[in-house]
Amino acid sequence: MDLVVIALMVIIMVVVVFLVGYPLIKPDRPAYRRALVDGADYLLTKDKESVMSTINEIEFDYQMNKLAEDDYRILKDKYKLMALNILKEEEDEALETVDIVNKGKKARVEDEIEQEIEAELARQKSQK
Repeated sequence: MDLVVIALMVIIMVVVVFLVGYPLIKPDRPAYRRALVDGADYLLTKDKESVMSTINEIEFDYQMNKLAEDDYRILKDKYKLMALNILKEEEDEALETVDIVNKGKKARVEDEIEQEIEAELARQKSQK
């Protein structure tokens, strides 16, 4: 019985050491790696939320007189630029999606036109 208790204690200690130690030795994934794993849309949304909330915090700190006007302007301009870049990326992705859809529609229309032309040519040949 004592052997079983010792074995269980050893197993529990190993699991606890692993659970506590793993986050300390695990390398963090850089942002570009997270985009590949989690999906670019998720990362973009997370960044957008983060930047927007930071802008709100900057506004709040300035209104509460916790932030000097010069610092406020510098930080606000910096984060506004970041927000604009994120919005531009979102717009570019949306336009790419629209372009892909439009190319598909254009290809279908061209196929339909070619089929109509071939049908008309075949009809004209049969009339001759």
